[in-house]
Amino acid sequence: MKCAYWEQIATVLERVIKSLESDTCSSNRGVCLTHFDSANVPAISLKDYLARIDMYSGYSDSCFVLAFAYIDRLLQNNPGFILTKYNSHRIGFNEVCINSSINNANVNISSASPMQINYSEDNYFDNAVFARIGGISLPELNLLEIYTLLLLRHELYVDSELYFLYTQELQLQNMKKEV
Repeated sequence: MKCAYWEQIATVLERVIKSLESDTCSSNRGVCLTHFDSANVPAISLKDYLARIDMYSGYSDSCFVLAFAYIDRLLQNNPGFILTKYNSHRIGFNEVCINSSINNANVNISSASPMQINYSEDNYFDNAVFARIGGISLPELNLLEIYTLLLLRHELYVDSELYFLYTQELQLQNMKKEV
């Protein structure tokens, strides 16, 4: 069975959120609001939301693996940032979008990597189209990209070894699902 990386990312994020739900920060909405928080928990599940992004963007698995790496890096760089059901959709969407924006800006990140990840996705979307895919406004998407870059400390390079580790983790999640 093909590993749908977007599905495994949703599974991992949902597991993290569930483990943090008893945390006072995630239950007390006034304490830890971020730019990624929505006023309400989205009606669409995280899996369905990432499936929507996959369906309408047509991006490769590598785009989703890199998004997963960015999510992990964002959380590691910002220990006070708590992943919740109020912000997980925008975090997941925005990391895919950041990766897409890098690709479409012709930034040659892959040249230093021995593994040539296809950074030029076949489907090019400007932010206006990508905002529609994600169900948010263009100004909001542009702001979220800025905040993401700041939270990532502009560290967007993922070397081939780390990429391989994230790919293995997502494949492991897929095998757990099949058992």
